[in-house]
Amino acid sequence: MHALHRGTVFPELVAKRMAALEPDVVEIAEQCVGQALNEGSVDFMAAIGNVVPITMISRLIGFHDSDLDQLLRAAFDSTAMLGSTLSYDELVAHIARTGEIEEWVSRQLSATMSEPSHDLLGAVAEGVKSQAFSDVEAVVILHTLLSAGGESTTSLIGNAVRILAEDREIQSQLRENPELMPMFVEEALRLEPPFRYHMRYVRNDTTLGGVEIPAGATVLLLWGAANRDAAMFDHPESIDLTREAPRRHVAFGRGIHHCIGAPLARLEARVALEVLATRLPDLRLADGFTPIYQPHPFLRGMAELPVVW
Repeated sequence: MHALHRGTVFPELVAKRMAALEPDVVEIAEQCVGQALNEGSVDFMAAIGNVVPITMISRLIGFHDSDLDQLLRAAFDSTAMLGSTLSYDELVAHIARTGEIEEWVSRQLSATMSEPSHDLLGAVAEGVKSQAFSDVEAVVILHTLLSAGGESTTSLIGNAVRILAEDREIQSQLRENPELMPMFVEEALRLEPPFRYHMRYVRNDTTLGGVEIPAGATVLLLWGAANRDAAMFDHPESIDLTREAPRRHVAFGRGIHHCIGAPLARLEARVALEVLATRLPDLRLADGFTPIYQPHPFLRGMAELPVVW
């Protein structure tokens, strides 16, 4: 079932198709940074970090007449519900808003069923027509793509900018050698992955790292720890823009659950950081500011990031 769902959507998210989106990412990032330049200091997350990913995933899916604030709230609601940190009343409110956004997504899907399109929405609509999955499954797939494409990429970009704002030397190195930006994105992913961990269900008795794991057990996969494993990476706590095999990290997971949107996340992060490096020289954290992270057990993302330049 997973392979069927993934196979229906994946062709729309391959790296070659992502490359064609680069001008759109540049346009959005330039627009956000241009507005920030008039301020002199901004909360990076509110002004840029939250805006670029949700705008891009909305365009990529093919949604029409999107309310980006509503879509961004829906993306954050989805991860908040998985965090087990909400009170009962807060959880109920999040679920109610999720119902509203899924009704909106359902209407978007219905319209595309009548008028096919060459985008993710069109691909999912074709999956429904071919009976690869039901209408309900299609809405859940689209909602998941919206949440993952919006919120997790927001975390990646915010974490990367926090690293840059605290290290002027790396900023200078990237301005002088812009071809190193893709390497920096990989190092940011490795050191500050958007997700600390995920859990997996063990189907059969197995042994991992010398530990017996029985069928039916749940395994906690700590991406953050694995990405700082000294047995795998030299000087794992440091940014190294000359690192061999830079994609050996597990920030996007591994195996059949490897992040389907990885090419888009890499593209958005690289372009946004290139625009920042060019237009906001000497980027740094606002005086006296301590980074504030989302209150979430497995999500690693900035809640606020005031910067100046």
